[in-house]
Amino acid sequence: MNSVTFTEGFNFNLFRRNHACVFHTRECRWHFLAYMIHGHGRFVSDDTVVEVNEGDVFFIPKRLRYDSYWDEGSLFHSYGFHFFPLPDRHQYRLQKLELPPELVARVQGIPIQKPVDTRTVGDFYSVLADILPYMQYEQGNREESICNLAIAYMTQHTGSSMTEIARHCHVSETALYTAFRHVRNTTPNTQRQIILCERAVDLLTTTDRPIEEISTQLGFSSSAYFRKIIRTHTGLTPRQIRKNAPM
Repeated sequence: MNSVTFTEGFNFNLFRRNHACVFHTRECRWHFLAYMIHGHGRFVSDDTVVEVNEGDVFFIPKRLRYDSYWDEGSLFHSYGFHFFPLPDRHQYRLQKLELPPELVARVQGIPIQKPVDTRTVGDFYSVLADILPYMQYEQGNREESICNLAIAYMTQHTGSSMTEIARHCHVSETALYTAFRHVRNTTPNTQRQIILCERAVDLLTTTDRPIEEISTQLGFSSSAYFRKIIRTHTGLTPRQIRKNAPM
């Protein structure tokens, strides 16, 4: 059983920076736990700066956008993995971990090999389980931030797909829907309909454009569907909204 290997899901490596360098990461494809053997590194995200030196253990969360700065001769173990043993709503932060020496030694002792075998995966998750109490995470704030970022993007790009919205928020579509369900008790698509209805009401009450033209401008597939969505979210038809508009 120990000889069974994993060709996907894990990316364990020894990295050496032979020259001082900078890397711009648009979106981290893995979670990374890492041990700094030698040298110095600096990580800069939108809201966090982390400095790591020899002997430090640090964590980089999946989907994070960041820049990393490395001194010449920096050397570190990197353990990339996809599966995290807690729900997505526990969003762990970019961070340097303050661990007891015996736990640092266990991180350092995780084998670097390709492909990763069953024993190594077991050792890795055993160490990770003991590290979790030392890790900082954001729960509600993270999901609220996702919703706010998505709403701002949808307001400016009403015709965007859910894939594009999720990519802009640096999360999966599943995480996007989960955030809206937890924070707003709705879906991203319903929220976009509300944004479109607000814009439609503005156009209906401030212009004399035909309803069909407004429907097309806002990206609705048909004027009938436009009328249905307007009535769902306002309780009125487009003509009633226009008729009730203040003079």
